[in-house]
Order: sequence, then C-alpha cells, then structure tokens
Amino acid sequence: MPLERGEVLEMYDDRDEEWFSMVRNDDMPDTWPSWNTFTVDKEARIWIERLVDDSENTVLHVLSETGELLCTVRWNREKTIQDIKNGYLYSSEENDMGLRKIVKYAVSME
Repeated sequence: MPLERGEVLEMYDDRDEEWFSMVRNDDMPDTWPSWNTFTVDKEARIWIERLVDDSENTVLHVLSETGELLCTVRWNREKTIQDIKNGYLYSSEENDMGLRKIVKYAVSME
C-alpha cells in the first residue's frame, strides 16, 4: 500500500510538534511494510501478520518450520498476539471501556 506522509501525520495527530517535525523531514519509503509482526510458536510454526488494504483487518499466514503454508486467516488489526502455545493463541484486546484484557483462542490447523 502507498505510504502517504499526510496520512501518517493524521494517524498520529496526538503527538507533539517535535514528532511531527521528524515525520515531515524523514526520508520515508514509498510503501508501507508488507508485514506487521511475526511470531514463532512453541511448535516452531511461523505466524506472519501481513498488512492488507483493509483498515480493520490484517491476514495471518501460518507456516511450518520448513516454510510450507499451513493456513491463512483474517485477523482484527486491533488484536495483539501475545503468545501461542498448547493449542491456544493469546491476544491482548481492548474492551468497550478502553481496558486491555487477554483473550484465549483455540487453534486448529485442520
């Protein structure tokens, strides 16, 4: 996706003037990175959170330790993966009151 300096400034409008000056004068790339995070779980699977042209979601690509694609799944951009183990993914999420909580999801590759 194209990286527009004006969009970045709008996204972080709560920052101070020093930060805005840094962004205005930075040599920015032409595009956003293709991935947001990647995590290796206890079974050596690689979970790559890929950015897509969707303001609410990303896509998780799960790879085996040899790089074979096991599955893909849409993932809410506001959920932060904290850990993946024993068949569960643990995510940090914000509730309606603005408080963070850990949510446990069962994981199946079938």
